[in-house]
Amino acid sequence: MTVLLFIGLILACVAAIFINRRPIYTARKAFYRADYLINHAEAAMHQRDYDLALVLYGEALDLAPISGCALFQAEAHYGMARVHEKRGQLQFASEDMQNALANREDWEGEKPNFAVLIENELKRVHHSLGR
Repeated sequence: MTVLLFIGLILACVAAIFINRRPIYTARKAFYRADYLINHAEAAMHQRDYDLALVLYGEALDLAPISGCALFQAEAHYGMARVHEKRGQLQFASEDMQNALANREDWEGEKPNFAVLIENELKRVHHSLGR
């Protein structure tokens, strides 16, 4: 009986160590996966495979909060906006661009000209929408 309790205690300690390390590994893995997905979505855009690009950007958007990189969230929203714009869905493109700019203060230091690009694209889309 004592041996079983001792083994149970050791297993609980190992599990506690594993659980405490997992969030770091998950964040790192999410970071690299989101980066990979955004790069492949860009390639799909160049090949005019808009369905695939939209799916890849959506997956990157899901991983962005886990990765801890706010820039990935903005890049994914902007990429989705470009897909919607290519499809003529300007209202969706406008919404995605606004979402990309929503957390601007979190990523603007990493890529300052990106915000200007999105703002200019948003103005052009709004002009096309008649706003």
